[in-house]
Amino acid sequence: FVGPFDLSLPGIMAQVATPLAQAGVPIFTLATYNTDYLLVFVLLAAAGFAADTPMVAERRKQDQAVKAEVVAEMRKRAEKGDVHEQFVLGDIYRNGRLVPKDSAEAVKWYRLAAEQGYFGAQSMLGVMYANGEGVPKDLVQAQVWYNIAGRISEEFAKKYKAEVFEKMTSEQKAEAMKLASELFAKLPKGK
Repeated sequence: FVGPFDLSLPGIMAQVATPLAQAGVPIFTLATYNTDYLLVFVLLAAAGFAADTPMVAERRKQDQAVKAEVVAEMRKRAEKGDVHEQFVLGDIYRNGRLVPKDSAEAVKWYRLAAEQGYFGAQSMLGVMYANGEGVPKDLVQAQVWYNIAGRISEEFAKKYKAEVFEKMTSEQKAEAMKLASELFAKLPKGK
């Protein structure tokens, strides 16, 4: 196969990725609402090259440059308000894929998407507050975001809201409900 590929065609990603996977070539795919990426990582050491050779070092630098370019492109779209790219950047930073793990940066991108009504980002903000990832642990804020996300998905609400709710005082529960109602009134409809 020679690119570029029209990734809007059904099955094109599978047609490209399957032979690579069958050959044992590591790949990383990332699909957002309007963009797909397929990164191929060449493991020269596995092909018989010593891990400390200049050739392997150069390949690592090239891989890092490609990762940085992908993230930079996503960041441009996210900064222009693309809610899907904001959410994916949150995931990338939370999980340390393509970039070093940075929970505070993940919260930033999740919050931008959540404030545009994106359900996945709203639920992830709840997770981040509940676990104290990138923000101080705050059960009230966790419950606020879980309540907002729960208005879009009852299934989600049943699973996560109850866990946090059990750990909260009566005052915290009342505060969370009040804040969630106020915030929900300001947010656009869910995406």
